[in-house]
Amino acid sequence: MANEIKQEDFRINSSSENFLNKVPLEKRILPRGAYKLIVLNGLTIASALGLSYTYHLFLNRLTGLSIVLIMFVLLVIFSSFETILTKSVRRRALLILVEIFALFAFFYTLPLKFLLLAVGSAAFFIILGEIQGRREASQVLKPSYFRVSRVTGTKIMTGLILVAIFMYFPKIQNADQIIPQETFGSLFNWSAGTMKRLYPEIQFQGTIDNLLETLARYEIKKNSLYYEMPIPAQELLKQSLIQERKKQFEGWLGLKTQLAGGDEVKNVLYNFTELKAKKIRDEHFQEFSVAWAILLFLIGKGIGLILIPIISILIFFIIQIFLAANFVFVAGETRTKESLTL
Repeated sequence: MANEIKQEDFRINSSSENFLNKVPLEKRILPRGAYKLIVLNGLTIASALGLSYTYHLFLNRLTGLSIVLIMFVLLVIFSSFETILTKSVRRRALLILVEIFALFAFFYTLPLKFLLLAVGSAAFFIILGEIQGRREASQVLKPSYFRVSRVTGTKIMTGLILVAIFMYFPKIQNADQIIPQETFGSLFNWSAGTMKRLYPEIQFQGTIDNLLETLARYEIKKNSLYYEMPIPAQELLKQSLIQERKKQFEGWLGLKTQLAGGDEVKNVLYNFTELKAKKIRDEHFQEFSVAWAILLFLIGKGIGLILIPIISILIFFIIQIFLAANFVFVAGETRTKESLTL
């Protein structure tokens, strides 16, 4: 009898030991894609740091606006992927907190008022974009990642425009240069290129003489009598029209001296805009601050109207490439739905 009990105890202990050996408690298996998510988190934080650093350089005239826009595009792309791929709300909330700290890594010396306004704007719009992006993804059975990234990107851009304005304002009160010449030049070249497509006969980029001469030719073309005149009379009419437009241009710019024909149109307009902005700033600083902030916000939103759809299309194609390469997968979900019943 004693031998039977001992054999029974041995069988119990043996089976118990085998069961524990099958699933060791000390082993922890990471979910699929955990390492990819860690890399994505790192890239998101790195892009936020990069944007902070490049904007810091931009405000100190050490880099151009294009580099800042590239870092912004990367941040929106990575943040959109975070919204789509990060299922844990707690993890995403922690990452947003780190992301906000990264955005201000190079601006800790800002006056407290501007720092609080900037941090509040960043936190509000990034979180709002996250909430609306997740809602967009969860409301339908097959989410449109184009729409998710557009919703998220639009809110992030609004927040970052406000952040950029609050970071910029402490520098303009006593700044020698309100508008960076490189930034004005980029905007002028883009505007001049657009006008050139509408009026190909007029030379907007070049010297004052080039602009006035091509403008005079454009106006003369509408006059059928011009071609019936002798050549000396045609030249006299053209020179007369050039001088008339030059005086109008000088009056519009408020110049007391004559324009030099060899001056670049871009430089003349920049000097005029910069002088006017400084005069208004010095005489009416509060009104200037509000108006300048609204103007910068509208310019930023205008750039966003172009960039956000491009970013959304880019994200859509990246997702298709990742799916084809089995880097990401489509997974089905089962959901329970509550409803009232009698």
